Amino acid sequence: MSLLPEKPLDFRVKANLGLALAAVFILTPFSVNNFVQGRPVLGLGSFAIVVVLGFRSWRMWRGLDAERLTLLVLVPSILLFLSLSIQNQGIVGIFWSYPALMAFYILLSERSAILANLLLLVVVAPQAWMVLDENLAWRAVATLLAVSVFAAIFIHAIAIAHGRLEKLATTDSLTGLLNRATLMDEIADAIEQNHRSAAPVTLFAFDIDHFKSINDSFGHARGDDVLVELAELLRTRFRRIDRIFRTGGEEFLIILSGTDEATGTMIGEELREKIASSQILRERPVTISGGIASLLPDDSADAWLQRADERMYEAKNTGRNRIVG
Repeated sequence: MSLLPEKPLDFRVKANLGLALAAVFILTPFSVNNFVQGRPVLGLGSFAIVVVLGFRSWRMWRGLDAERLTLLVLVPSILLFLSLSIQNQGIVGIFWSYPALMAFYILLSERSAILANLLLLVVVAPQAWMVLDENLAWRAVATLLAVSVFAAIFIHAIAIAHGRLEKLATTDSLTGLLNRATLMDEIADAIEQNHRSAAPVTLFAFDIDHFKSINDSFGHARGDDVLVELAELLRTRFRRIDRIFRTGGEEFLIILSGTDEATGTMIGEELREKIASSQILRERPVTISGGIASLLPDDSADAWLQRADERMYEAKNTGRNRIVG
């Protein structure tokens, strides 16, 4: 088994890997210096932070949860290190609070990061008054608070922009369904889940019968309306765990989780009847032709998809408005 992740790394994983690498190159020399200067506790503390950062980044890289590890181990370790640094090094220790509060916004979800930074201020503020004169302590705490607020705003804006870009990259702009770019990743996830749990999983591939004639007779705008209304019907009919794609102009595909071929065929027939009896297009009935294919033990992603497509084309070539399973 390859140690490399099979999917492209997302924004948060890349940011966390970058933070871990920065910690290796920046904190490690300070850790060594603390040992040399006779401060073994600070040396061990900074080295421990590097190790935990590396471990949690590895977990994220492998697609595993790292939030709990961060909250229960890394955040307390960083706060303890800051407290010891301030006690031993005064204002130099306070300086470490600035990269720490920035790091929390990279390491944690927004809500958890805000909580961690409030804890940081609770730890640092009283000690700032202990090691600094009053005016300098006020300035240190005020700048920490300001940096925390600015960082929160900045990270929130990045998260919104990233979410919008991700939605544009993974969804069909007309219907809002998942697009073909995400299909193979979702297929791979479905196969992996099946291999882990042996739960059945089924593909339902279908397209709209004579869709070109709809565009030719009523115009492309009406054709787009048909696609949008059909997509809304699919969203209301299927479960959240099912994955619904628009894979082409009038082509759709659904990954039915925990569903065998017989049940998938029944679901396909129910959908076919519902669409045929609906008023998606008032001037004429809209019908679909589809193919059902459950995952077989030796199926590759391509073989599984091909079998669903072949059955869909069989439905089209044997009269349309039918489901082949």
